[in-house]
Amino acid sequence: MNLTLKVAGRVATVGLCGALALYSVQTSATGKDFENAFSDIVCSNGWVACLSDGEEITVDSVADSRGVLHSPTSRVSFFDFAPLIGHSPFQMVDEYPAVVAEVEEPIEEPVEPVKKVTAKPKPNPVATVERPEPEVVPEPEVVPEPEVIPEPEVIPEPEVVPEPELDLSQDGCDDLMLLESSAMIGELDDGAKSCLEKKISSGIPLTQKRDVSLLLINNAEASRDMPEWARLVGRHLQRYDQSDPVVCMRYAYYLSKKGVGSATKVIKWSDAALANKHQWSGGEFKKNVNALYGMRASAANQLWMNAEQKLVSDNSAETKSKAESYRGQAKNFAKEWLDYARASGQSTKGAMSLCVSATQGDVGFCQ
Repeated sequence: MNLTLKVAGRVATVGLCGALALYSVQTSATGKDFENAFSDIVCSNGWVACLSDGEEITVDSVADSRGVLHSPTSRVSFFDFAPLIGHSPFQMVDEYPAVVAEVEEPIEEPVEPVKKVTAKPKPNPVATVERPEPEVVPEPEVVPEPEVIPEPEVIPEPEVVPEPELDLSQDGCDDLMLLESSAMIGELDDGAKSCLEKKISSGIPLTQKRDVSLLLINNAEASRDMPEWARLVGRHLQRYDQSDPVVCMRYAYYLSKKGVGSATKVIKWSDAALANKHQWSGGEFKKNVNALYGMRASAANQLWMNAEQKLVSDNSAETKSKAESYRGQAKNFAKEWLDYARASGQSTKGAMSLCVSATQGDVGFCQ
């Protein structure tokens, strides 16, 4: 291969070897300064690979326009003298961007609990073999021997000792406790009752008279002698004691069955029992107080209705005034009964009926 060169104003054709020799001589003539500008490594900054104009230069990437690889220290192509990527010794290599290693934090995945798998026992082929059940031989029936029942022991009956007869004369009814058991079953004889009647009429203290009176009342009630019971209770309340709400209430209830003629006494003894209602408590209090309010209101209503019937035959001012007075009493007693029944959570049907009747239809008064 021949190359045409112009040296010192002359044109000469020389071979490839001569051209190279001439190029070497010319390079030497320009001075030794360029030799120090080129290094034997790829990059002047000491890296094995570097960037030049954005292109990466490595030991295998220096190629000319034909794709022929050259030494990384070559400046021009060996075949056409075209400048290679590292032609200029003064061109600075590009700075590599700072590479910061990105450390990815490990993601902790939830660890599922290890399920303990219990191995199922393998079936034992020997155990599955059906074996004939042994024949059950019934045990011989044991006949129990007859139980020997001992002869009952003969217990002699206790000797009956007759009770001493009580002396129920005037001097024999002083001890009321000896008479109380007989009075509770209604078996006081005439002698005992006569003795007690004489005793209660004597000059004994009022507290003793009250005890004797109660003894006679209990005997009459136990013997079902209600007229005698009513007489004794009426005397007891009038003369000896009105502080027992039970006696007052029972007497008012007895009189309430006697009709309008006893209505005034029903109101009187119902009020006496209500005055001592504090002696009751709980459910007994609610039931008894409600019953007393009802008996009193019903008695007042009987008196009013009786006065209204008298107006048919006697239309005088006195009869009208008395009827109006009884109506007002019945209205107030019915309202008190209604209010208590509501407050205590008991039935208000009877109380409401009496209240509306006594007010002659004034429902607002009964609300």
